Amino acid sequence: MAEKTSTTKAAKLALCLSGGGYRAALFHHGALRCLHEMGILQKVTTVSSVSGGSILAAYIARRMHELGITDGISFKNWETDVSAGFREFVLNDIRTLPFLLHVGWNWIAPKWRVRHLQRNYARRLLTISKNEGKSEIKLSDLPQEPYFVFCSTDLTFGVNWLSTRDEFGDYKVGYAKSKDRPLSLAVTASSCFPPIFGPMILNLDADEFKNGSYQKEDRASLLGHLNLSDGGVYDNLGIEPVDRGYETVIISDGGSPFGYVRKGGAIGRLLRVNSVIMRQVGSLRKRIFFTGISREQHSGGYISIGSEGVPPVKAGAFNGYRGPETRTMISSIRTDLDLFDDSEARILENHGYYEMFHRLTAKLSYLLPTPLPSATTPHPAWTDELAVAEALRDSGKRLSARRIWTSIRRKIS
Repeated sequence: MAEKTSTTKAAKLALCLSGGGYRAALFHHGALRCLHEMGILQKVTTVSSVSGGSILAAYIARRMHELGITDGISFKNWETDVSAGFREFVLNDIRTLPFLLHVGWNWIAPKWRVRHLQRNYARRLLTISKNEGKSEIKLSDLPQEPYFVFCSTDLTFGVNWLSTRDEFGDYKVGYAKSKDRPLSLAVTASSCFPPIFGPMILNLDADEFKNGSYQKEDRASLLGHLNLSDGGVYDNLGIEPVDRGYETVIISDGGSPFGYVRKGGAIGRLLRVNSVIMRQVGSLRKRIFFTGISREQHSGGYISIGSEGVPPVKAGAFNGYRGPETRTMISSIRTDLDLFDDSEARILENHGYYEMFHRLTAKLSYLLPTPLPSATTPHPAWTDELAVAEALRDSGKRLSARRIWTSIRRKIS
């Protein structure tokens, strides 16, 4: 049973967006495009996000704020209002420069690198132009509906830390009003994946946080040096905030599939142990989700970037990437915050779109309108699987000379 949080409330439809860097964000992007096209995204009442999912959720919240949309995720034209701008954003490598600049002291003072990451989010993702100049989106600027919940891991108390338009905290620490806290703080805390990025260290006033279950005498000292890390450390699917009180829960999982590989050496074994631990955490979350469905506590659907999917719904048409080699290449794309080129972005968007469409028609058909709209491939130019394989040949590599050169040229220009 999950801890009770202040964001638990009665609602009808919840959406969970997993971690997994830009790759997950772009996969979710396609899934949400499908939900929007089918008229379902407009009915979502809560979006719970982690890491890469939080990047996309924050961008959508920003666009809603810019366009004056206050009641549900409803855009006039998804391609021009959301997709084009988000593909432009992922052309920015926001991790390499912070990594290199702070490599000499990051293990001693990790806060500088993670604050650099926050500045990148603030400048490139969450700043909008107003009459009086530029302004960064704040948590209090988030719409009332859907209710956006950005999940991080409180390393100090070992629980899920939540950032919303109203509150900021967890059930151990208590909750403070979000006030003027920047949205970039929530997104950074949600996506500062270890060990590349150390924890975000917050100096908090214990008196500001109310109703926390931890009230021992060292409370003020602990809050004065609170450590927040990537939300995936605790719950990479973002399920906990919505595991009760929702009629339908839809999960989009863009995380890395668990590979059966041999790792040699001390570092390899250590990383493998960490992978096994993380896998078990994810398996437990999914088990809770599917148990809730079997007990009729809620209905729901789950899609994964590495799933086998379902049979095509219409013979002779493009219904997603069906070839096992293509699907393996897509699920092997790096989970990172470096530059993702236009082809990678469009392929991942196509993939997320059709995985969601197949899941809706197979498991959640009651949510779909009648008559059922035809699926519209977001990017028809990227339906040929041979072309996809060629475009993704280096996409699994953390370092690529081609991407580095492209990133340098973008910075120079």
